[in-house]
Formats: sequence, structure tokens, C-alpha cells
Amino acid sequence: MSQPIRWGVLGPGNIAREFAGGMTSLDDNVIAAVGSRSLDRARQFAGGALLDVGVYTIAFAFMVLGYRPKSVLGAAHIGETGVDEQTGIVIEYENGALACLSCAVRTATPQTGRIDGADGRIVIPRFWRAESVMLESGAGAPQTFEHPHDRDGFSFEVMEAARCIRDGKTESDVMPLEETVAIAETMDDIRRQIGLVYPMETV
Repeated sequence: MSQPIRWGVLGPGNIAREFAGGMTSLDDNVIAAVGSRSLDRARQFAGGALLDVGVYTIAFAFMVLGYRPKSVLGAAHIGETGVDEQTGIVIEYENGALACLSCAVRTATPQTGRIDGADGRIVIPRFWRAESVMLESGAGAPQTFEHPHDRDGFSFEVMEAARCIRDGKTESDVMPLEETVAIAETMDDIRRQIGLVYPMETV
């Protein structure tokens, strides 16, 4: 297909409005496939905090610390919707590193990635589509590095997939299959711990 494709899934609240607003400004030759759901139907669509947004926190941790952790511990609040509305995750590594993650669909979270070290920290606002990084250390005033762009969070995934297809690749160098599988298996492990089962899994 020679025409570009723009796709996405509408979530509740601002996510839906933001995405729908972007859809109205598409060129005529762009095909758009859009799925819609509300939070009260999230269970039917295998939604919730972990699978809708938690995947990005886990991917961030794996990008920084590696995707072969020693252990993973999850805890969650399962709401009236039947899905995890907020989830906490602790990932432990053999070298002593810990990733402390949280994700939610009903709680206003800062959406900030933070990497803490012995001598300082790196703070990444809106880490899933970062445009700036702040380095804080005892060596002086915080330093901010800017990288502005006009992309949404999905664009980079779509661009990489398109590049792989164009180049005849069956696997991305940036996000290899092994890491993708590790993220999926980690989420399955957390779902078992928090008791999150979807209707289609019990048929």
C-alpha cells in the first residue's frame, strides 16, 4: 500500500480528545483506523493501568536497567470496572538496582521518568514522548537538555515499524523481539500476582 496509515486506540478522557483532535488535521490521502472504548468497558478490551500505560513504564525500566531482572513484584487496586485502575511494580536486579514503577488510569500521575544514582539523578518529564531531560547532581546547578518535536507517543513506534518493513527486516534493532517478549511475560507475571483475568481468557 503506497498510502500512509495513521492508527490508534482512543482511551478515556484527554487521551481520546487529543487523538481525535489530531485525526481532524490529517491529509486527504491518509487512511485512519480508530478504535474507541470507555473505561467502563476496559475489561472487555483487555484494558486497565498495566496493559494500557504500564507497558511504557516497564519498557523504560528495561531500557535503562536491562530486561533480565531477578524478580518482579506487583500490587494493584482492581476497581468497579473489573480492571486494575492503579498498579505499583517493583523490579529487582542482581546488581542491587531497583525499578519502582507506577501506572494508573484514574489517578493523575506526573508521567515523569527518574533515574537516581549515587551522585545525582536524571529527570525526564513525559518520558513516553520526552522533549527534555534534566541532569541534577551535586556538581552544580541542574542542566536541562532540550529536544523539541511535534510527535505523539505512537509516532516513533509506527516510524520504526515502517522502517523495518521497508528494509525487509523481521526484527527491530532498537526494540528486539527478545525484549518485547520479556516485557509481555513481565506483564503476564504481574497480572497473575494481582489476579487480573479478562473474559476472553476464561472461554
